[in-house]
Amino acid sequence: MFHPLNWVLQALLALVIFAHPSEKQNLREGQSVPAPVLRLGVKDEVPVPTQFATPVMFPARCDRKENVYVRFYRYPDPFGAPWVKVSADGRIAATYSLASVTEYKSIQGSDFAIGPHGEFLVIATATPKDEKKDQRKSIVVIVTFDSDGSYRSKAELDIESTIAPAKILPLPDGNFFVTGRQIDDNTDSQTEVAAKPFNAIVDPSGKIVKNVAVPNDVKLKAPSKQSSGLSLSEIPLGDAVLGDDANIYLMRRTQNPSVYVISADGQLIKGYEVKRPSETALALDMKWGMGGKLAFLFGAPPTGGGSQDRVLTVVDAQTGETQINYETGPETGAAVACFTPNGVTFIGSTDDGHLALKHAIPR
Repeated sequence: MFHPLNWVLQALLALVIFAHPSEKQNLREGQSVPAPVLRLGVKDEVPVPTQFATPVMFPARCDRKENVYVRFYRYPDPFGAPWVKVSADGRIAATYSLASVTEYKSIQGSDFAIGPHGEFLVIATATPKDEKKDQRKSIVVIVTFDSDGSYRSKAELDIESTIAPAKILPLPDGNFFVTGRQIDDNTDSQTEVAAKPFNAIVDPSGKIVKNVAVPNDVKLKAPSKQSSGLSLSEIPLGDAVLGDDANIYLMRRTQNPSVYVISADGQLIKGYEVKRPSETALALDMKWGMGGKLAFLFGAPPTGGGSQDRVLTVVDAQTGETQINYETGPETGAAVACFTPNGVTFIGSTDDGHLALKHAIPR
C-alpha cells in the first residue's frame, strides 16, 4: 500500500548515503566514508487500550499487513508465555498459546515465525508425559497455529541428540531452517553441560534434510545441570532472517556480529562481519529491511548499566558495509518490530502506561 513517507524516506536515505561524492574522492586509498548518523523521532503512536505495557521478550516482528507479533515476559515461566498479534490499529487480533498443545507434560516456546499463508509457527521444547524423574529427555516440536490463534498441528524433530532450539524460519520450498544448540549429554562434568551450535534444514514432518555447518562456530556453555535458573533456550546465539532473495542470513552475536549467508537448500554462500557502532555495543536484534538491507539493533549489555539509547545500524546485506546509523532514545521504545519503507516500528508505551506501537522516522 502506498504511503506518503515511502518516497520521503527513500529519498532521504539516498541523499544521506550518496550526497558526498567529493569527500569520498578526497579520501586516501584504504579509507572509507564514515557512515552517516541520523536521530529517529516518533512520528506517531498507536495505543493498545486493552494491554498494559509490560516487559517485552525479544524478538517482536511484523507481517506484510503491518500486524505486530509480540510476547510479554511472564514470571515464573517466561518461555511458556503466549504471543499476541496486534493489528495496525491497536487491537489484540489473536493470541497464540502453547497451553493449547496438550500432548505433552510441559512445553516452552523459543521462537516464532509467520508462514507464507499467515500461519503462526513456534519452535518449542516439550517434555513427554511419560518422562521419569531420572531422565533428561526433551522433544523439539514445530507447532503450527492458524492466523486466528487456533492450534492446528505439530511436528516433532526426528533427531537423537538433545537440542535446545533458538530460531525457526519457514523456507520457500516448505521446509524450515532451525538453529539452536546441540547438548552433549555424555559430558563428564556434573555441573556444566557442553553445547555446540546446531543448524539444520528440516522438512514439514520434522526430518532433518541437511545439517548446516558454518565456519568458526564457537563451543558454548549451557547453564548448570543442577541450576534452577533460566532455560537452555535463553542462551543467546544471535538471530536468523529470511531475505527477499530467499537466502538465510544467520547472525552470531560475536563482538562485531558475524553474518553467514546460506541458500535455502543449506549451502554456505559467504560470511562477513558487521562493524558495531561503539566499543560497548551489543547486537540485540536483526531485521530484514527494504532494498536488500539488514538492520541491527545495538544496545548496551544487559548488565552494563549503560544508557537506554540504542543504535539501529543498516547494512548492505550482500557486503555487510554499514550504510547508515539511526540513533534512538527511550521515547521510541525498547524493541524493534519491523523496518520498512514507512519507517521503523517500535514496541513502546503510552504516557498512561498502555502498550503502544510507535512509528519512528529520521528527524
